[in-house]
Amino acid sequence: MTILKFLQVVDRRFLYALLLLSVTVPLFLNVRIPVPVSPQTIALYDTIEAIPERSFVLFGVDWGAGTRGENLPQTEALMRHCMRRKLRFALLAFDPQGKMQGQRVAERI
Repeated sequence: MTILKFLQVVDRRFLYALLLLSVTVPLFLNVRIPVPVSPQTIALYDTIEAIPERSFVLFGVDWGAGTRGENLPQTEALMRHCMRRKLRFALLAFDPQGKMQGQRVAERI
């Protein structure tokens, strides 16, 4: 019996119980998953650290609402890092959404 045929004949309550277990068990276990830092991330961090204080940085914020989930935290982290290093920065966007998103991040920080 193939897995697809098995899933068609098995009781739904069993599948829902299995789903419930697979979702709730990790909440109670303390599992540490290592997060490797990529060489590109280290190189970007080192580059920002090497820039002299009061220098100028240009941010390209050509992203919109569709990629906000991944690009907004990246932009925010870079802006915070530049602000901690007392670097001046400007936003450059060719997309109207990117201009508004980047400006919101800068104003919030």
